[in-house]
Amino acid sequence: EDLGAEVILKRRVDLVDGTFWRFLPAGDASLDAVLFRDTDSRPSRREAAAVEQWLQSGKGLHLMRDHPEHQVLIMAGMWGCRGGAIRDIEALIAGWGLWSRKGHDQVFLREMVYPRFEGDLLVHSELFSYGDEFCLPFPLVREPGQYVGSVIDPDRDSLRPEQILENQCILEGLEHRHLPRASRRPWIKRLLQTKQWLRSRLPNRVGA
Repeated sequence: EDLGAEVILKRRVDLVDGTFWRFLPAGDASLDAVLFRDTDSRPSRREAAAVEQWLQSGKGLHLMRDHPEHQVLIMAGMWGCRGGAIRDIEALIAGWGLWSRKGHDQVFLREMVYPRFEGDLLVHSELFSYGDEFCLPFPLVREPGQYVGSVIDPDRDSLRPEQILENQCILEGLEHRHLPRASRRPWIKRLLQTKQWLRSRLPNRVGA
């Protein structure tokens, strides 16, 4: 707050429902655009250039995939949309009701958000695209060992040297893969609900 941020206090109702709170500004029509990021990452010039290119494109949704493990439709901490583009986001989240496991936020984005923007999105990636997505390479060349969304230690502003070396080995020589169009999965929510119910019936186990 001292730096000018608006802080909104929320009350948790499940294990990971807090991962959905950041999506709520997508319904605010008073905003020009909204960016969703993880707090353990840091913005970069390469990322900023991609965002600027998206803003100039007029597309409603912006997605980035910049690492071999980013093979999902929407990375929960690497996307953005126009302000008010998802007016009913709060109702969508409430109706989703699955907040007990890590990763449920990305399943929600895949099933409830992505289908609304097919044909109205811009993807930045040199690694993955799905179907007929409008996909462009990042405007700036990747710095050695760096990628958008990388996890930075809380007491640092950049990756450790050993992280950079490890990432260089992972990122070297990768080529773009064009993957089939992602189809709707109307059964996925019921499957997750069933798993959640089964876990709730198991006795608590304490590790030795």
